[in-house]
Amino acid sequence: MDSSDNHFFSDLFVGCTGCLGFLLIRLCSTLLVTIVGMFVAQWICNIDPGTEYVWYSGIWHGLFVVPNFIRGLFDADVLCFATLHTTAYTVWWWITAAFDGLVLLVAVFDLDM
Repeated sequence: MDSSDNHFFSDLFVGCTGCLGFLLIRLCSTLLVTIVGMFVAQWICNIDPGTEYVWYSGIWHGLFVVPNFIRGLFDADVLCFATLHTTAYTVWWWITAAFDGLVLLVAVFDLDM
């Protein structure tokens, strides 16, 4: 057994620490972006259940569907989808929410598109 065999475990440990560090940084940055998104969604995209929304509101609400969903887990009064809306609102909400989901998948799994 020569001295190069002794470095296997130390190289493995350093490699795992680097991997864990990378995952920790990615987790912290994801949490930070999510928390900021929740505050921005509360500030500029709070859905009022008594207001009828039109197509451009569907785009806006579709962009903030993930932060509003997470806010809705903690507060039952938070809506992800307006109760009073037009058909165009529904179409644009789904288009934007699907695009938002695609962007989220690409960001989380680091896919090259």
